[in-house]
Amino acid sequence: MDLARKRYPALTHYLERLEAAYGSDTALHPIEDIDHMETIIKGLNLADPMLNLHLDKMQAGDSPEQIRESVLAKTLEAELRLEPRQRASNGWREIIHDTGHSIAMGVQCSRSSNDVSILVIDSGSADREVTKKWRGVVQAIAPDIQAKLGPSASPVRLRVQFFAINTQRSQEGSGIFALSAAKKMASDRAIRGLQDLTLQMMAMGQYKEGVYRADERKTAQFLPPSLYKHATSKRVLDAYVAERARGALSRVMDRPDGKVNKKGQTLVERYAAHEIQRRERPVDYNVPLLCTYSNSYEAKRIDLIWTALAALTHPRQA
Repeated sequence: MDLARKRYPALTHYLERLEAAYGSDTALHPIEDIDHMETIIKGLNLADPMLNLHLDKMQAGDSPEQIRESVLAKTLEAELRLEPRQRASNGWREIIHDTGHSIAMGVQCSRSSNDVSILVIDSGSADREVTKKWRGVVQAIAPDIQAKLGPSASPVRLRVQFFAINTQRSQEGSGIFALSAAKKMASDRAIRGLQDLTLQMMAMGQYKEGVYRADERKTAQFLPPSLYKHATSKRVLDAYVAERARGALSRVMDRPDGKVNKKGQTLVERYAAHEIQRRERPVDYNVPLLCTYSNSYEAKRIDLIWTALAALTHPRQA
């Protein structure tokens, strides 16, 4: 820890404040995840090179020219310039920070064409403006890359699937939820399978390019329990569990006993183990209200920062 304190004093100080707040069962204000996001991502990539995570500050109001300068556009162009068989089999992940809110994104390119599956996961809710924004992103990027690849290149087709999972019901920053989702995108076989299936369906002509926002039912049916481990709302969690059980994918991809972690807990049991009551001051109220929710995301934030600092100060030897 002394080495981390010397090399990364700001992040180490933030970690110590987080640990003190968690130990006293209070919420730290303000949350500074985004201030340290680049350092955290650097450490997490060192800890797990397969994560391949980037920070992208693409904004909803960006012009097409600005969008074409984004991390997404530049990385996608570089990947599509490769021969299909040379492309990364596991794609890459991004944290997109837009006007105070962070979301997770996973990108997977076909290894036989220029089809691209983009999976976006938002810990909050979504409206139609989200679809409009992402249509603008696709319209800015796809034709530009197509022109750069030349007339002989196969069509550049982007399919964006947007899922709002409502796991964040607190007033805190969304950085930890985005980081956790990005890590699951890299490690959970159900999410990787969804990306592979999307590319297969595009190749067969059954999925079209464009932007698609999933409703609550489809979100529960497609996304695995690992993405709901840090849900703060019991109501949201119960709705997910009930809807997930109705889908065919749960019988194929989920454990029959419903366990989601090394402790052998189900999602509901995990929630109960982290359920707390605190007085919070919601945006629309002038007085604090007694709120009941799961604070497991606070422990996850601490764990990820520890992991990042450990990798930064004691990198693995090749």
